[in-house]
Amino acid sequence: MPALNRRTATVAAVTAALFAVCTAITAAGMLDGLDHSAAAAVRRTVVRAGDVVLSFLTLPASVQISAAWLGMLAAVATRRPWWRGRVAALAIVLVAGVAIEVAMKTLIDHPGPHPARGLLVLGSGELGRGSFPSGHACRGTTMAFGTALLAGGARRRPALVVAAGYAALLAWTVLYLNWHWTSDVIGGVLLGIAAAAIVAAVPAVEPQTSP
Repeated sequence: MPALNRRTATVAAVTAALFAVCTAITAAGMLDGLDHSAAAAVRRTVVRAGDVVLSFLTLPASVQISAAWLGMLAAVATRRPWWRGRVAALAIVLVAGVAIEVAMKTLIDHPGPHPARGLLVLGSGELGRGSFPSGHACRGTTMAFGTALLAGGARRRPALVVAAGYAALLAWTVLYLNWHWTSDVIGGVLLGIAAAAIVAAVPAVEPQTSP
């Protein structure tokens, strides 16, 4: 069995450590000033039509659609055996991310901003006492990069660029819709990058082509 990619495993470890730091300083209230300043700046950009358009952008990062997308990747992996290790890793980190999100939102007293906006509010409610980290930012980042990592050859780089663009736009969207504070989004993105790096650390065994 091929060894894990050490570089991406290191990225996962470093990003997980940064998430732990972000969790600690958010719980201590050290990012409250940033949260409120950023929220005030975002409110000045609000256009009602944006609520409708951007609400649709959040759907792929919901628990329901992320699970459905993962199921589709698993179905494709039955025909592409070289995908199986990374799809299995993606399933594990997705479930782990949701578990960490629920635990943090239950344990950390960090209420989210109000009122939330958006036409389609699918899985954006608070759990327990807080809103840290953003589950949408975590799942969106994980699934976007996880899916891009399955692309092979010349398609991988543009797929990763698209994934990065979607993750960045999603991060802005949950701020724009007043679903989360900046600290929540930073935490969610860090957790999502750590999860995606774990997926990347799993070696992809490409099929052998005949000469």
